[in-house]
Amino acid sequence: MSAEATESRSEPGIRLVAGPELTMLEVRKEDAVREFASDHQVEFKLNLGLNRLATNVLGVELSVQITNLPGVTLAVAYRSVIEIDNPPVDPDALASALKQVGGRVAPSLMYPFIREALVSSLLRAQLPAFVPPIVNFANVFDLATLAVPEARQAGT
Repeated sequence: MSAEATESRSEPGIRLVAGPELTMLEVRKEDAVREFASDHQVEFKLNLGLNRLATNVLGVELSVQITNLPGVTLAVAYRSVIEIDNPPVDPDALASALKQVGGRVAPSLMYPFIREALVSSLLRAQLPAFVPPIVNFANVFDLATLAVPEARQAGT
């Protein structure tokens, strides 16, 4: 085996263990709602939840809530479980890798599913189409302040 192949094996990698999986879909509308003004400002809220399942395994839930639509409540959440293969030994490097996975990789993976669920739910509810914006997660969640929980201990 070449030195180059050996080096690439020791690099951390990411493996999707489970998901993306729909965990919540809420659509409520008043009967009178049929259309929205074309210039209506919609509020779009992203929420991120992290759960450390093992030293190198992170459960991530991304939820989106659409507010300020007259007569409509709309919320969607997806979750995934992601593992870092060949995790860094250094605790600071591991924490940094987990933050990157939780704050950038997982949301980027789940968000297209959320967009599709939002759009198709509006259509099934016979509401005007609202397509959520494309989001670049590079600057959405501040990795410096993102809290990654401690790994669970065996038996807890």
